[in-house]
Amino acid sequence: MTAGRLAGGIDSWSTGRVVLAGDAAHCASPYSGMGISGGLVGAYVLAGEINRSPDDLTAAPANYECVLRPFVDEIQGKVNPNLPYGVQWGTAGPA
Repeated sequence: MTAGRLAGGIDSWSTGRVVLAGDAAHCASPYSGMGISGGLVGAYVLAGEINRSPDDLTAAPANYECVLRPFVDEIQGKVNPNLPYGVQWGTAGPA
């Protein structure tokens, strides 16, 4: 499991012409400070991919994910391993 696919996460952000964006696709850790920034970057990338191939709206979501996934994996990976025990996604501390 990579950082972009946290516990309970999904493997794809789109199916056909339906696309998840922002926190629906890649919720940032509250410790990263990248919630709004990540959503804006995603919207920018998705708009660019739609603009690049306006006649093929099934290609744009796949291209969006290929471009954005490394960025999301990086920002999530930098935060999640540094969180205290019990605060990381899907983990529980000692009883």
